[in-house]
Amino acid sequence: KNQMKRGSVLFTFIEPLFERAKVKKFERYSGLSWADYEKMKDIVLVKDKDTHLWHQKLATQEAKKGYWTNGMAEELEGVAPMTRFCWSLSFAGVATDEAFLDLSNNEDIALTSFKNKSNYFFYHTTKAASLNNSTVFRHALVTSNVSSALCQPSSIGFGISKEEWAKSLQDSKFCLVIRGDNPNSRSLFRSIRNGCIPIVISDMLPSYAPIFRSLLKMEDYAILLKEEDFISDPVGTLNNASILSNFSINKFLNGIKIVQRMILPDHPHSLFVPAFCHETVASMKQIYQVPNEGNGGLASV
Repeated sequence: KNQMKRGSVLFTFIEPLFERAKVKKFERYSGLSWADYEKMKDIVLVKDKDTHLWHQKLATQEAKKGYWTNGMAEELEGVAPMTRFCWSLSFAGVATDEAFLDLSNNEDIALTSFKNKSNYFFYHTTKAASLNNSTVFRHALVTSNVSSALCQPSSIGFGISKEEWAKSLQDSKFCLVIRGDNPNSRSLFRSIRNGCIPIVISDMLPSYAPIFRSLLKMEDYAILLKEEDFISDPVGTLNNASILSNFSINKFLNGIKIVQRMILPDHPHSLFVPAFCHETVASMKQIYQVPNEGNGGLASV
């Protein structure tokens, strides 16, 4: 902690670290004093969310309407970042931990194999309620009369065995990424690893936890749907989103293959280290892609 200087990188997924409103509560556990934090203000912080971009977004009226008004009050009041530089890896580690797909044969992510998959949509959730008004989104598809109206066959419902879950995910064309207790979801990275096109239903995710923001735009490898469109007509919105030309399917699949190389250290042609270094420098120079929230991928089809 005495050697931290500009250019140093600190990687943490510990939620209370480096958010000003939470530090006082965490000091006794971290062993770091306020003075220690002050010494580290010029480091590059890598977290599961982009605290700088999210802090900027929380200042807008758009972020303060709807499901944010009843939760995350501390963040709505403004949790000022404690370091000058930050970028997000989001939940990329999930894709490495849950290695269902053999990446040694990455050519499997191609138009022919995509069309040969059995399921259109894949989504399984828990029966437990989510925070911040997200339960209505996460449970919108799991009633029989709704899920049966989706393009069939689809794998939709509550929890299933891990073996069935892995098999069904790999055999699905589209994986739903629906917001939960916060805008982020591990489903995005499970989908990327397994070559399933993500359909993101989380308006704030591109601002909350963009991954390699200087290099990637989420709409290049995922379909982004607006929350209000999904909740007003879940079946129609998803069925329409799944109608893609071969050109558009190839665009998303090629984007997924690139993202796999960037986020997966275990990929046989991994670009994780150079991408990590590039993003660190970009965060200090403030060189970023502009987030596109909701409808980005679909609009470009």
